[in-house]
Amino acid sequence: MEYTPVLFKNLPFGSLSKSDCSPLVTHEDSKAFLIRTPEQINLSGNEKLILPICGYYNLDTVSVLEQKTFIHFRKTQVKEAFQTLEVVPEREHEIEAPSRNKPVDLTLYKGQMSTLYFYFDLQNYLPNDLLDGEYEVYVTCGENVSNTSVVQVIRTN
Repeated sequence: MEYTPVLFKNLPFGSLSKSDCSPLVTHEDSKAFLIRTPEQINLSGNEKLILPICGYYNLDTVSVLEQKTFIHFRKTQVKEAFQTLEVVPEREHEIEAPSRNKPVDLTLYKGQMSTLYFYFDLQNYLPNDLLDGEYEVYVTCGENVSNTSVVQVIRTN
């Protein structure tokens, strides 16, 4: 699999830190929701697609805790409706906190901002491999909407 730009080759899935593929953040102290995808992904034969979404947000903590995160994507050539996928964190190795059943007091976080880098593989959320084509992708968390990124998927035999 070849990515353009090549910096998407070594992806830090599971990391919460800035990496080479992270979107450019110009004002870290202001509200932001940014994503970046490769411009192009070239696959050969039956190679399994990994479609990275590298992102950053600096958002109101209460909205991050209250809202679900969704990935929206569509194939651009046919202008189909966006498909929406809920981002559900993998919890396979998570240890349950003793206070898990206690509700979080959101008033404690009022006025605070949460800052995070994130990395998703869009293909992990899909039942089938994406077909060749150009796709538009964006991410939402409640009313917070990221920029839209465009990626071209090309498979050769």
